Amino acid sequence: MKKKIAVIPGDGVGKEVIRQAVKVCHTLNDLDITELETVQFQYDAHHYLETGIAVPDEAVQEIKRKYDGAIVGPIGDPRVKENDYVKGMLPRLHNELDLCVRYQPVKLLHLDLYPFLAGIQENIHFVLFSENIEGFHTDAGNTLKKNRPDELAFQQFVNSRITVGKVVDFARDFARNHNLKLFHFADEGELTRDIHNLWQRSLRRIEREEKDLRIHATSVKNIVYGLLTNPSKFNVLLLPNLYIDAVSTIAAVIQGGVGLSALGDVNPGKFGLFRPLHGPVSRFAGKNAANPFGAIMSVRMMLEFFGKPGTGQLIEDAVKYCLEHRLTTRDLEGNFGTDEVGDYVCQTLEKLYSQDNTGSDSAPIAEDANNAQNQ
Repeated sequence: MKKKIAVIPGDGVGKEVIRQAVKVCHTLNDLDITELETVQFQYDAHHYLETGIAVPDEAVQEIKRKYDGAIVGPIGDPRVKENDYVKGMLPRLHNELDLCVRYQPVKLLHLDLYPFLAGIQENIHFVLFSENIEGFHTDAGNTLKKNRPDELAFQQFVNSRITVGKVVDFARDFARNHNLKLFHFADEGELTRDIHNLWQRSLRRIEREEKDLRIHATSVKNIVYGLLTNPSKFNVLLLPNLYIDAVSTIAAVIQGGVGLSALGDVNPGKFGLFRPLHGPVSRFAGKNAANPFGAIMSVRMMLEFFGKPGTGQLIEDAVKYCLEHRLTTRDLEGNFGTDEVGDYVCQTLEKLYSQDNTGSDSAPIAEDANNAQNQ
């Protein structure tokens, strides 16, 4: 499986955490599990300040023609006040590459990470889906009579049958592959009647196709309440993008924080862009302090998208091992830096793969780390 991956580290801590994701790719290559060719694209706030261009047209077209996927870091820099920079990065890539589906798997990897009901809920595993280039992302709106007392501003929420169908079909296929049976569709039908009806018709179609699938329509407030009180009852959540950012953040907290969360922006069957959920956190940039797990888990998602779920699971197992043994950054009660945590994930990958293939019982990495700390 040879795949060509565009790497855009982004801003702030992006360069540090994405470096760990690339390390993981190289480790998998060294183990002859994958053939991932990673190519760096240095488009960031510094490049924008120098050129006035976020990503050049030729770079976008090159990625579109020659690459299978992308790993992208957080975008944003306090030095850049223009909204054109942010709009010229992820939103532009989303539109140019037709990345119409956004999804975010949420899995509790260690019981101590859930701040509300730690130790009680053991099976938290659900996935959020939303449309990615429509809704309010179409930027359809206007201002009339600007700066007059009777000024009017309006913004339109737009969904197409094609895009909603792609989101629903991708969610159905994902659910089938992960044995997830229950769909919750969340919106405010009384406020968005026609949008609600379009989603409902697409969902009823897959309900007819998948006889063991159950679909439950509910309000956004009920979803939020359920996530805060009993997240283990959810399998698949579909939300119009009007609500996705707020629900996505709540889901990240359930998982253990935004530093652990990754998401994908995909054109099903064609191209996937994967990234950590967190922002650039510029105040931590260059301090070797940022949590790299979200960036590393984006590689896990990418491999599953490429049809390598077993290899993706190996990455998840390595991250779980590091969480279990506190081989983490300080936000997760560990004592290690970004680079060191990335190294421990790679070392764990090597040992887990060796054990799976030889049955050997090599020395625990946690013990090695503790010895190094005590010296």
